[in-house]
Amino acid sequence: MWLNVARVSSRALAKMASEEALVEALFFGEGAEAERARKELGMEADHTAGMDYLLVREQMETMSRAMGREQPNGDPVIDDLGVSGELEYEAGYGPAVFLDPDAVRQALTESTTLELDSDVATLFAEAAQDGQFVVAVVS
Repeated sequence: MWLNVARVSSRALAKMASEEALVEALFFGEGAEAERARKELGMEADHTAGMDYLLVREQMETMSRAMGREQPNGDPVIDDLGVSGELEYEAGYGPAVFLDPDAVRQALTESTTLELDSDVATLFAEAAQDGQFVVAVVS
């Protein structure tokens, strides 16, 4: 399983919310299809990143147990990021979720998930600097 993330503008998020095919093409399209989605959303290729979801989830659950914390009822990785909402798109392991710019900034200081992958942490830092949203899917 993989956690895929993309940093997007408010305009791009609105397009993704109304056109599920763009979400599909952005995260799962190949070649020209993915490039078309990025172009339509006003994105560059480096506006996406990903990390091994199962590894991160296992590490977070192990840390919680070691600290004597109660295991969360929901998804520990998604909950840790502090998502702001969901899109209609179903990625296979739950809906696509998004973080608004305030939640992106908060995740940078509070999220354990971001401490576990430098590429994803860099994407969040760039999104925060540009006042962008982050969209995530687990596949």
